[in-house]
Amino acid sequence: MKYLFTFACFVLIVCGAKAQKKAFDPSLPACNCADLRLSSRQYYETEAQAQKLVNDLLYRMRQMSQNSLELETDIVVKAALCPTPMALICPTTLPNGTKKEVRVILYNNFFLDTITKYNGPSTWVDKHILAHEIGHHVFGDPVNAESIATLQKLYQKEQGKAIEDISQKAMANLQAEEIRADFFGLWLLYKTEPDFNFAALAQNFDVAVLRQLDAQEKKDKKSKVTQSTHPLFIERLQAMESFWRKIQRDNRRTLLVGRGYFADAATAAYIDLRPEKSYWDMSLGVGLTVFGMPTFRAGNEQVSGFLYALPDAWNTNLNLLVSRLNWQKAWRFEAEVGWTRQKYGTTLQSNNGKRLVEEFQTSFLTLGPRLTWNQTSHQSGLFTGKIGLFASIGANLRYPLAHQYINYAVPSAQLAANSLSISVSPRVVVGVEYLKKTLLPRGFKVALGYEPQWLGFKTDPSAQIMTHNFDCTLYYSILRK
Repeated sequence: MKYLFTFACFVLIVCGAKAQKKAFDPSLPACNCADLRLSSRQYYETEAQAQKLVNDLLYRMRQMSQNSLELETDIVVKAALCPTPMALICPTTLPNGTKKEVRVILYNNFFLDTITKYNGPSTWVDKHILAHEIGHHVFGDPVNAESIATLQKLYQKEQGKAIEDISQKAMANLQAEEIRADFFGLWLLYKTEPDFNFAALAQNFDVAVLRQLDAQEKKDKKSKVTQSTHPLFIERLQAMESFWRKIQRDNRRTLLVGRGYFADAATAAYIDLRPEKSYWDMSLGVGLTVFGMPTFRAGNEQVSGFLYALPDAWNTNLNLLVSRLNWQKAWRFEAEVGWTRQKYGTTLQSNNGKRLVEEFQTSFLTLGPRLTWNQTSHQSGLFTGKIGLFASIGANLRYPLAHQYINYAVPSAQLAANSLSISVSPRVVVGVEYLKKTLLPRGFKVALGYEPQWLGFKTDPSAQIMTHNFDCTLYYSILRK
């Protein structure tokens, strides 16, 4: 009943936009697996022309694609009362009693005739829609309507978020899944139809009807009548035009592709369609202070000192970096919290050369806001990964956690546990970043940092360290939301 009501609403909308070319057939089965079966046989007779087209596309796909795009089973094509074409996996029982899952594509000629400008036995729109549904089967999307409804309820119950905001997995966003199937259909026709081009496909669509459907979709979304799993038609055409240029640039007519090629392009397209949306990006970092130039003072006297280097000491840092990222903007705000350990030494000149007098090792909790410019983040287009430069400027607060102090000249000398002061210093970072335009946290960067640190001691006489430290840190993204 739900699908019949939805389909009836669709009929009322499109009939107001254009003259009806072909009346819908109410005798068709409903849009679900149960109504496709009869007691005397498992499925109705399929539409021969649509079935032949799908079989032909599957055959040629298996001839030209990687194993990752192959399907082990064929697909049954059926006409049904679905508002839009749909890919299902339906359980059935063979005549010999064997139970199996059957892949099904459901479509409705009324829908195809309505969104297509031209009459004909099989237009580019018809072929692309069937290739799109094949894509859903190839990628293993949760295509059953019942599964989509279940996912929607589950996410809304557990997270309290609209289905468009589900982006914890690359294709968990259902609108990105639809774009991926669009791209697959475009690529499959490009591979199998020598005369195919995107301009011909776009010209086959009735844009007036598509805009009418998009207007109703926006109205329903604004009134919260529905939670759309499909992007607007006009947005999908824009995304397909970008992907068409990409596959021509990549010369994908001759190269083999896998599932990741379409997933990367689809998520990039989805992000481009939502230029106002920002994402939280979280990265883990590990690094070393590779070089330091410290100056020690005790009272008014300057003491020679140094920062220990490998392999004598590991001046390490562990960091958690959080960024607020918008793909259309070059600037982003970042905040970093971390743990740092450093080991210093002081020397005195003697008759036998320099003599080690003191060793001082300390660890800090660090907290630093920063403003970062990135060369790649503001670039649009269906790139899957770009390497570019970045630069950051900010401040770093150091809160002392623990220290170890050894005085070789005066073994009894000690430093109190709270003798080290909290300090704040400027920080500059430059580096190279690999940024992946995806809903998954796939990216890394190498950062070179400079920080003029000031460390003060609550002692008598007063002591302090002024050091120019340079560090190198590797970051890897672990979460994007």
